Amino acid sequence: MKAVSTVIATLLMLIITIALAGVAYTYISGVFTARTAVALSIEDAFCDPNLNKIYVVVRNDGTTDATNVNVTVAGVGSLTNYITVPSGQVVTAEINGYASGAHTVIVTSPNSVARGTVICQ
Repeated sequence: MKAVSTVIATLLMLIITIALAGVAYTYISGVFTARTAVALSIEDAFCDPNLNKIYVVVRNDGTTDATNVNVTVAGVGSLTNYITVPSGQVVTAEINGYASGAHTVIVTSPNSVARGTVICQ
């Protein structure tokens, strides 16, 4: 009987394994990069009734800068100028206006959305 030699069989298995590993790496790196490009979160939110402002601390845990970020406090107001949150950095946004009670905070960018709550007394 004729068959493939053990050397050629081993080389074929090695080439197939390396090719599959390369395809898996390409797929997985693309998935993680797409999901972590911009990852906004609200780190803190607090009120200052003396200055008539609400402050929202926004963090970008993504791998790219978040541009055109808008911060809105429901029932109070939103930023008139969009902000940029660099990758791995924290930026504090000021919202002009104040109202006592619990308010929903919404941070939006073209690629990410974060929600939170601020309670003003």
